[in-house]
Amino acid sequence: MDALVFPITARRVDQIVKKYAERVGINRVGSRKMGNHVFRHSYAISLIDKLNIRMLQKLMGHSRIETTVHYLQYSTKDVERQLEEALS
Repeated sequence: MDALVFPITARRVDQIVKKYAERVGINRVGSRKMGNHVFRHSYAISLIDKLNIRMLQKLMGHSRIETTVHYLQYSTKDVERQLEEALS
């Protein structure tokens, strides 16, 4: 088993995140229920335009590239390009 950075499980982190998010009235982030996976998803999205897909796959710990490819839909470069095309 990998050494823990903090002596706490992912499940416990998720419970803590949900507890405090509920206290401040955040139950969802977009279409996602609030939880620790939201942070993981945000991390991947923040890197999608900065890394090649294989590096992101490795950082995320995905065994299948198809799992990582899902994040390509959030590429800001693609959104900017499509917006420019639509407006020109």
